[in-house]
Amino acid sequence: MPVPSRRLKELIEGTVDHHASQRWPALEEVTVSWRGSYGYLTGYLSEEDDHTIKLCRIQYLGDPDDWAFAIWQASTDSYADAVLLDGHRTGHPNQALDTACTLYLANPDSQPAEPLKDLRGAALVPFGAADLSSCVPKILVNVPLLAS
Repeated sequence: MPVPSRRLKELIEGTVDHHASQRWPALEEVTVSWRGSYGYLTGYLSEEDDHTIKLCRIQYLGDPDDWAFAIWQASTDSYADAVLLDGHRTGHPNQALDTACTLYLANPDSQPAEPLKDLRGAALVPFGAADLSSCVPKILVNVPLLAS
């Protein structure tokens, strides 16, 4: 497994942080911590260190513009291999950042310029656009929510 050089790591750190500052104003900063061929992207939502969000993991494959991508899953407290917004499994780290931020930070009212597509090229239905009642087991449809 190839390991990125120190120079490449610094370049990716600066590129990703700059891209985040231009595209994702909710993020104060994005840092990359390195372990072997893996880079772990963390977003800072404020200047305080305790307001962070794990975003994704990138894996160096030997090409500075082609990295594997895994999304952070809080539900499992782990990273899961995933596809980028363009449907590819690999791409530039900025694409990994955009994919993770679209999932975790995007305004639900905003729509992408083009519909998102799966690996077969089929359009994905935007969240909230479909009637999901058919996906919910009928026994749960009329269960009242607990008051908090």
